[in-house]
Amino acid sequence: MALLHLSHLYRSVGMQRQVLQKWQPLMYGGARWCSEAAKDVVPAAQQRGDKGPNNLGRLGLTDHRVNRFEKLLLVWGGKYKSVADVPNLVSQDALERARNKARIKINIMMCVATLLGCFAMIYSGKKARDAGESVVKTNLDWHKKINEEYKKEQEGQ
Repeated sequence: MALLHLSHLYRSVGMQRQVLQKWQPLMYGGARWCSEAAKDVVPAAQQRGDKGPNNLGRLGLTDHRVNRFEKLLLVWGGKYKSVADVPNLVSQDALERARNKARIKINIMMCVATLLGCFAMIYSGKKARDAGESVVKTNLDWHKKINEEYKKEQEGQ
C-alpha cells in the first residue's frame, strides 16, 4: 500500500511512468537484484557452501590450523585447559571468540595499568607539593643557575 503512495508521489514530482514500471517488480518482490547470468560466474562449490575440510562451511564453521600463539589464546580464553589439549585444527568461530576474549582482557589490563599510573602521579604530585616543589620554583632556579654561569663566562673573558 505504501508503495502505491510512493508511485503517486513519484508521478506528482514529475517522474516518468516508465521508470516506475521498470522498478515495479523489485518493489513488489517479483524479481531479484542479482541476475541469473551472475550465478554462473560463482563456482558451484562456493554456491553449496563447501568451505574447508569436513565440509563444515555450510554451518560457517571452517577449520583453522592453529599456531603456538593461537593455542595460547585458546588456553587463556578458557576453551582448553592446557596447550597440550589444543588440537591442530580448531573451528574459526572458537578461535575468533578466544581472540575477542583476549582483546577484552588486554584492554581491561591496560585500563587498570593506566589507573594505577594516574594514582602514582597524584601521589608523587602531592608529595612534591608538601616538599615545596613547584614548576615555577624549578623554572626560576634553572634560570638563576643559567644566568650565574653566563656571568662567570663574561667575567672570565
